[in-house]
Amino acid sequence: MAKHAQSVSMKKRLASREREKAIAHAMEAYKAELQKPEMERKPLKTICREAAEEWKEKGISVTVSADTVRRRLTGGRSHTEFNAEKNAWLALEEETKVVEYCLALAKRGFPLNHKQLKFHCRLSFASTAR
Repeated sequence: MAKHAQSVSMKKRLASREREKAIAHAMEAYKAELQKPEMERKPLKTICREAAEEWKEKGISVTVSADTVRRRLTGGRSHTEFNAEKNAWLALEEETKVVEYCLALAKRGFPLNHKQLKFHCRLSFASTAR
């Protein structure tokens, strides 16, 4: 199969995923540092710099901000998580039920079009639909 150039939006999505992985790695490293005695701990900025260097060794340019890691450690969310919750039509368990229903109908030979799917969702989840 021939490879093709990635779109700009796909490149941004992939870069965002890698940045999230690097931030998660830095968070885990910082949590591990907190287990050490206070005099032996590395500062958060050093840990973030090391995480960025690890990703650079993999050939991926990522910036890991200490402020972002600190905010995430205190319960903050990423833009991706926030937007997924804000823009979601259905809750996660409702999405799962809809997918299972669509697959079951398609298996029987009755695939849903967009209009039928929307109608089914409104009927099934009328009280919780956003």
